[in-house]
Amino acid sequence: MSLGRIIFTALSVLIPVTFYALIPVDVYERHDMFYSFAAGFLFFGALFLALGDFQSIYDLTSKPEPGEEVPPLRKLSPFAVLPAFVLVFVLVFHQSSRKDDELAAYGRLTKGKIVGGKATTTTRRFKSNTTYSINVIYADSLDRQHKFEESVSGSDFNDLYEGAIVDVVYSKKHPALAKVVTDVKDLKAYVNVPSDTLTIGHLIAILEGNVPKDSMVSYLNSINYEWTGEESGYFFSNEKLKIAIKLFEDNSELAYVEEYNMMAVGRSEFASKLAKAGFKKKASTVNGESQEFYYNDKYIISEETKRAERNNSNEMFNIDAYRIFHVVRSDEEGS
Repeated sequence: MSLGRIIFTALSVLIPVTFYALIPVDVYERHDMFYSFAAGFLFFGALFLALGDFQSIYDLTSKPEPGEEVPPLRKLSPFAVLPAFVLVFVLVFHQSSRKDDELAAYGRLTKGKIVGGKATTTTRRFKSNTTYSINVIYADSLDRQHKFEESVSGSDFNDLYEGAIVDVVYSKKHPALAKVVTDVKDLKAYVNVPSDTLTIGHLIAILEGNVPKDSMVSYLNSINYEWTGEESGYFFSNEKLKIAIKLFEDNSELAYVEEYNMMAVGRSEFASKLAKAGFKKKASTVNGESQEFYYNDKYIISEETKRAERNNSNEMFNIDAYRIFHVVRSDEEGS
């Protein structure tokens, strides 16, 4: 075996190992497609030369003379392009998994700000394809600012805007490695955030005054992520879970609101747990309409449904609605 073949064989092993495992994940992430295709190109060159075992430029560029014997491995050298393409795809998917593993192991949650974005449309064979991306800045635990670009779906791109505040998970090991996470379920894969279901027990604790108003947001955030409150201290909302709570000044009533899709099949999880909490169910007629409510010795809970307001004048396309649960003290109801 010639020295050249030994060198290029070693390179054809070293190149995939370097790009697969040795380049730091945050460095690779900045130009992931470039690194993946560069690895494929370099691997093809090394494997091509290792198989060909060319002794000179003449061997590489000229055709064999008639009757000249060609080494078997040299005949296979053009096919080095196939494992090179495979390597590119392996690296692309591996880097995505590697990033997720890094954030799952060392993830920290912070807030980021959208400072720009773009939609790019490409046309190929009369078919158009649009990709969307946003630019986000955030600060790590040492107050160092970082900026990154991330691809998003079309629906997320339409919901977001410049100046919007978003959840960012970054690696405490490599602080420049970060990801925007818009869904609470996805967020739990990287950081530990509360994700319990709000129950009637939580609402009764609020209604009975066991939770100080200046501690309401902290109390609700200890149940599930992420609540905000108005300055008035009477309205609190969780936009991620599409739920809200409204308090009344006399502390006699509380309204719990949840948004849902009218096309979805299934009962409210909140309502389904009322029986387990000791509430009985009863039907009554209010203003000629049948209505169900729940009650126990101290509280009465009524439920109403309202269709969400939309700018679209055609209500046929409005499939979002609100379930509103009114929780009142039974003595207030009877007075």
